[in-house]
Amino acid sequence: MIFAPGNYTESALIIKQARELGITAPFLGGDTWEIAEFINVGKQAVEGAVMSAFFDNDAPLTPLSKVFVESYQKKYGKLPSGTAVLGFDGYLLAIDAIKRADSLDPLKIRDAIAATKGFAGAAGYVTLDANGDPIKSAVIKEVKDGKFVYKTTINP
Repeated sequence: MIFAPGNYTESALIIKQARELGITAPFLGGDTWEIAEFINVGKQAVEGAVMSAFFDNDAPLTPLSKVFVESYQKKYGKLPSGTAVLGFDGYLLAIDAIKRADSLDPLKIRDAIAATKGFAGAAGYVTLDANGDPIKSAVIKEVKDGKFVYKTTINP
């Protein structure tokens, strides 16, 4: 297999060129691939490509996941993108930190965010480690029949 994370356009072109050269190994990438242009640029060459993502509309990670997807679809007439879910969770996490800090002092809010453990957002449960990196589930998807299809979720 070939791990080729990167921008969706460049990655699609790399896979396309690899296929033209006769390379049949599976390609693995990250959430930057999950955009229609990846499939539009790569066409048949990206079929079977597998990527990690952070959300799938059909695979709720928390009770809030389903509520968010249904509410978003009702309001906007379409399913949310992964970035919409992350924006929603960022907002909720900030509000949660303000409440936990019991203050509007930026330093106290920062410290409350850093102390986040088990926050239940729409894109899963989040705990921040000592470096401020989120420890959360990874959603695995595959390009199948020209669409991003949910495969599984890997929990930390």
